[in-house]
Amino acid sequence: MNTTQNTMPFTTKYSILIVDQHAEDLHSLRKALEPEFAVNATTDTDQALDLTWEQQPDSILLTLKVDQGNSFNVCQQLKQNPATSHIPVIFVADRVCDHSQAKGIELGADDFIYKPAHATIINRRVKLHLDNAQQRNRGNQLQDMRTTVAQSRPAMFQRLCHTAKFKNDTDVHLVRMSHYAQAIALELGLDESQASLLLEASSLHDIGVVGIPDHILNKPGKLTAEEFEIIKRHPEIGAKIIGDDSSPLLSMARDIALSHHEKWDGSGYPSQLKGRQIPLPARIVALADVFDALTSSRPHKQVWSLEQTVNFIRAESGQHFDPDVVDAFFAALPVLVELRNIYHD
Repeated sequence: MNTTQNTMPFTTKYSILIVDQHAEDLHSLRKALEPEFAVNATTDTDQALDLTWEQQPDSILLTLKVDQGNSFNVCQQLKQNPATSHIPVIFVADRVCDHSQAKGIELGADDFIYKPAHATIINRRVKLHLDNAQQRNRGNQLQDMRTTVAQSRPAMFQRLCHTAKFKNDTDVHLVRMSHYAQAIALELGLDESQASLLLEASSLHDIGVVGIPDHILNKPGKLTAEEFEIIKRHPEIGAKIIGDDSSPLLSMARDIALSHHEKWDGSGYPSQLKGRQIPLPARIVALADVFDALTSSRPHKQVWSLEQTVNFIRAESGQHFDPDVVDAFFAALPVLVELRNIYHD
């Protein structure tokens, strides 16, 4: 006899499927569970799989007769199917049998309840496994989200880099300055992985200029005090564009964008950070950016000679620039000159 019945077409309660070949035992289980759960039930073990695939219950109570193996087959098929493997399966056994329990666990069963069991115990055990399953599902969803974000980061980073090129920075400036920063970082003692990360992250140092009007960015000659105050907004704009992100690349890029105009003596902007308060990547990029700016043609200035540039950097050691970074700059200078020749305008 088949006593399949849907008690509720829609409910916010957890749904339970009871599979018990004995109608009397099935009625007892249903009575124990219905105050807390939406219960569907059947006495037909062979139909259990079809009902599970159709109804996708939150948990299954599967009666196990020690002298019958059909319930084991049902459990095995449920746990081997990706569409149903996440559903907790709880065997309800008529007597304790270590061999049957071991076999059930091996096949993927989540728990065993032995008859007779008080309704409170049945409810508590079922609720425990449902809560655990829900936590696992949330964890899997969170991991899927993190994976999706992680997979999208390279593409997002490239789009940000393309955005940075729409304003006054040319492709070759970004490439040249980033290589300068990497070379200085290596002389400073950073390992290859950190220096390579800096090579990429420094490409976004001036992304905030997308928020600055073109007539100010491209103005020939000296800026007015008001115009310079507008220019000074670009580090914070850049940090907001990049946002807070746990990835090492974007985290470093944000530090650089926000702090590459800070100065060692505390006279920089936007936060007047001083000394080692300034993140090291930003201290390195600050010097690399100035070196490239002085030795390149810009709308508001003429190209400086290499001698003028290195004299200026030397004079600004301990004021504008971190003295250790300046020392690394001079150690890397032959490489920087070679890079300038390779990546010329």
